Amino acid sequence: MNENRRWSTRENDRVLDEIAKRQQNLRKTIQLNRKEESDSVCLHDKLMSEI
Repeated sequence: MNENRRWSTRENDRVLDEIAKRQQNLRKTIQLNRKEESDSVCLHDKLMSEI
């Protein structure tokens, strides 16, 4: 169980890093469109609540 928890934590860190990278890319490409930027934040909040 402890080994699974450690692996799960590493996997979660990897997933969160990937989400952060994608959000940074979205912010770079969608700076003018505030609505889509706020939608991406809402998506992030939704994903975080499911973890």
